[in-house]
Amino acid sequence: MPRIASVSVDVKLNLDPAKRQITDFGHSGGRIAGGKFEQGFTQHMRSAQSRMSSVANSVFTGVAAGMTTALVSAAASATQAIGQVGASILKVGADAEKSKVSFTTFLGSASKASAVLKDITKFAAETPFELPEVEKAAKQLLAFGFTAEQLKPTLTAVGNIAAGTGTDFSELAEIIGKAKTQGRLYAEDINQLTGRGIPIISELAKQYGVAESEVKKLVEQGKVGFPQLEKALVSMSSEGGRFEGLMTKLAQTTGGKFTNRQLVKIT
Repeated sequence: MPRIASVSVDVKLNLDPAKRQITDFGHSGGRIAGGKFEQGFTQHMRSAQSRMSSVANSVFTGVAAGMTTALVSAAASATQAIGQVGASILKVGADAEKSKVSFTTFLGSASKASAVLKDITKFAAETPFELPEVEKAAKQLLAFGFTAEQLKPTLTAVGNIAAGTGTDFSELAEIIGKAKTQGRLYAEDINQLTGRGIPIISELAKQYGVAESEVKKLVEQGKVGFPQLEKALVSMSSEGGRFEGLMTKLAQTTGGKFTNRQLVKIT
C-alpha cells in the first residue's frame, strides 16, 4: 500500500507589534488597564493560533487521506485493466488454435488450413466484416462442398452483396451453400434472396433473356441450377455490377476502420 508522507502546517502569528501598541496604550493612561488587556488579548490570539493550526493540519490530513484512497483506487483499476487485456490476448490465441483445428478437419491438411486462415485473416482486415463471422461463413461454404480454391471468389461475391444489402454475412453464405447442395433453385431460395434486397430475379432474367415474370416459372420447372445462381452472384458483385467493390468502400468508412482490428497472425 502506498505511503504518503505526513504533511504538517505551522501557523505562526507575530504578536510583538500588537503587544507594543497595547502596552503603549496602557502607558498612555487609557481607561482600560493596558497590562490586563494585553494579557487577555494575547491569550485569545494564541488560542486562535492554536485553532487555526489544528484546522490546517486537519485539512492537510484529509487531503493526504484522499490522495491515498485515490492512489489505491487507481492501482486497483490499472491491475484490473491489465488483467482484462491479458485475458483478451489469451482468448484470441485460443480462438486461433480452435480455428486451425477446425479448418484442418475440413481440409484434411494442417498446411492447407494455415494457408486458408491466412487468406481469411487478410480478407477480414480489408473488409468491414469481423474475423469470426468471415471464418464462420468460410466453414459453412466448406461444409456445403466448396473447395479451398473456391473460397476466396465466393466470399468476395457473398461479402460484396452482404455489404450492399445489410444481410448477415454467414446467413447469406448458408443460403448459397444450401443451393449448391440442392443443385438447383427453388421458389423458397428466390424468396429468401429477394427478401434480403438481392435482385436475383432481374439477374436471372438477363441471363435467360426473358421477362422477370418468367423467371419464377423457370425456377418451378427446375431449369435454374446452381451454376446460374453462381453466375448471377458474380455478375452483381464484379466489375460493372450493382455491388461491385462495396466491401472495400465500406471498409474505408469510420465504422469500417473501427471494426476487426484484433487480428492474429496465423502460421
